Amino acid sequence: MKTGKGQRKKILICGATGFIGSRLCSHILESGHDCFAFSRNPEKARGILPAGVEIFPWIATEEIPSKQILNSVDAIVNLIGAPIFTYLTGKKKREIVASRVKSTANLVRGIAACSEPPEVYVGGSAVGYYGDKGEEEVSESAPPGDDFLAKVCVLWEQEAQKAGQYGVRVVCIRTSPVLGKGGGMLAAMSGAFRFGLGGPLGSGKQWMPWIHMEDEVGIILHCILNNGVKGPVNAVSPHQVRNEEFTETLGKVLHRPAFLRVPAFVLKGLLGDLGKAMLASQRVSCRKIMNAGYKFRFVRLEDALRECLKE
Repeated sequence: MKTGKGQRKKILICGATGFIGSRLCSHILESGHDCFAFSRNPEKARGILPAGVEIFPWIATEEIPSKQILNSVDAIVNLIGAPIFTYLTGKKKREIVASRVKSTANLVRGIAACSEPPEVYVGGSAVGYYGDKGEEEVSESAPPGDDFLAKVCVLWEQEAQKAGQYGVRVVCIRTSPVLGKGGGMLAAMSGAFRFGLGGPLGSGKQWMPWIHMEDEVGIILHCILNNGVKGPVNAVSPHQVRNEEFTETLGKVLHRPAFLRVPAFVLKGLLGDLGKAMLASQRVSCRKIMNAGYKFRFVRLEDALRECLKE
């Protein structure tokens, strides 16, 4: 028998050793639930994840996961995906799509074989789904963009939604860039800023969504525990900022100047499609998750940056 509403949940994480996944495992245990993980390399995962996580082997893009394990859990969170912060060659694009879509397809096949499938499937996605929306504020009902990263998110979410035909509630977390310690966007940016080499990207006028790690994992768990939440959910802070405000605030927190603007043509030339995505304007609304009862821990950008960068 699966656990009832409000009781201790058994939650399975796929992609558990990643930047978000490892913190999510800790958050689940800290919140009084049981945490399980699939990993290509369980031995390596044991050196990364908290001691309370039970780890099972699974090669996500090559095989269907154990029906026995899927039958025993209340929720699945799938965060598997090859990194996108690189020059997007044709080979890299194929790897990015396959890692997300194939892993999701194999999980859905595993769910289809279950006699008692999990109650909820929480799949990864990103605000890149929307593409460049300029000054428009976008909710989860907005149409997708037409660039590469938007198309990846569409395929990813479409595959996840197939779990719904087996009685599983499906949620797709459209994540914005996550601010946290020891990784992610902030680790990549702060090095340049500490040397006084930081500044806005392009015009700096583009809207730049963000979220603190504690709210990212908090939203994921909130979606698991609240039966009324389904479909796409934006994981983005209520404090909407433009790129120039983000870089100015980061410079302020690090006590460094932030005036070395990176021209748009340089960014596009160096990073191709990724550079175009970094210049996209995305003013993303978080009303849906707030209306579902989630209360943000970090609302203001400066507070979030100070917490992440404190010694």
